[in-house]
Amino acid sequence: MKMKKTLLDYDQQINQQFRRLEQGCTLAKASFHVSTDLQQEIAEYGVITTENVVLTPDGAEEKKNHMFLDLSRPLGESSTWAYEASYGRGYVFRLKNPLKIRSVQLEASVHGQVVIYVVNNSGIIVNKASLISNDITMKWTTIPIIAELNTDYSILVWSPNINGQFSYKKGDNNFRTIDSECSIESKYATINHDLSIGERLTISSNSHSIQMMIDIEK
Repeated sequence: MKMKKTLLDYDQQINQQFRRLEQGCTLAKASFHVSTDLQQEIAEYGVITTENVVLTPDGAEEKKNHMFLDLSRPLGESSTWAYEASYGRGYVFRLKNPLKIRSVQLEASVHGQVVIYVVNNSGIIVNKASLISNDITMKWTTIPIIAELNTDYSILVWSPNINGQFSYKKGDNNFRTIDSECSIESKYATINHDLSIGERLTISSNSHSIQMMIDIEK
């Protein structure tokens, strides 16, 4: 009986609140108006700005826009080529402004280790990243790497394995325009072992244009 009375009281309370809503409620609205004088005083000390931030396990970081640059040759028939344990292939960049990259995407079947090298204009490796996978499906694979590219820097892809394949198009070794600020030329270098940052490479022209994209900050 006590439970029934409690439910009845609750039902009556809900009905009373609903009737009050039907009759209308009075709300207090507070407003704050900034006078011109106050705006001038604030301007004397500085400016108020806003920015988007992203919360990460390491704290708050500024949210930055990013986009993909497709470096792949747009025309021509795509083919596949087995990884060559003695060569790394990629592109040299001619840039109006430096680019900050977040990852490299490669259309390939990644079997084992694949290494990304960033090489400066003197042929010195300044950054590298690698990925190990046994997925032999031909697809776009992302290799995270944070690096800054300046003009005449190169990105090369190399693997010590010969079981995987990468996708490419046959072309030439002329510079071709990607957008108003970036042009690239196909390159290769002899690599017979996993190189370390600081080692030097001799980079040569190449007519094989591998299917590659880079994720850049804007």
